[in-house]
Amino acid sequence: MSDHPDPSTVVHTPTHHVAETPPMHDPVDQWHDHSHDAETPQRPHADVQNSNLVLGIGIALAAVIAIASLVVYGFYTHYNTQRMALRESTPRTGAFVDLALSPTEKTRNDKSESLGLLQSGGTTKLPTEKENEFKTITVSPIDKAMDDVVQRYTARKSAQGN
Repeated sequence: MSDHPDPSTVVHTPTHHVAETPPMHDPVDQWHDHSHDAETPQRPHADVQNSNLVLGIGIALAAVIAIASLVVYGFYTHYNTQRMALRESTPRTGAFVDLALSPTEKTRNDKSESLGLLQSGGTTKLPTEKENEFKTITVSPIDKAMDDVVQRYTARKSAQGN
């Protein structure tokens, strides 16, 4: 016969689990118990001593990070704006004044010269198909040119007999 009982005849009763490991800490002895020396009872060591202080420090650090980010962004924007402005302007000295202009300044100058030429009239040089050759043309003031066009049109209409 075996020492093991027949499983079909064993009655299982619920029992409480018995701890298999010893307790984590030894009981407090007189040497480690300081509560009788303190005027007020000590809090457990895991409690936060001053939660308002911890919250205030967290908010202050978040504010410092936000302010530092804004300052860096402002500096970056200012630096790039200044750098782009310096690219736009160049010193104009010597015989190569026209070459020293940025494309934006050259366009502005060309446009103002063209508008001035339309208002006052005069001569200007236009490039031709050949390299380094220019053709000189005379431009009438815009008001005079418009009047001339109207006179030619009315003269042609009257000559045709309407």
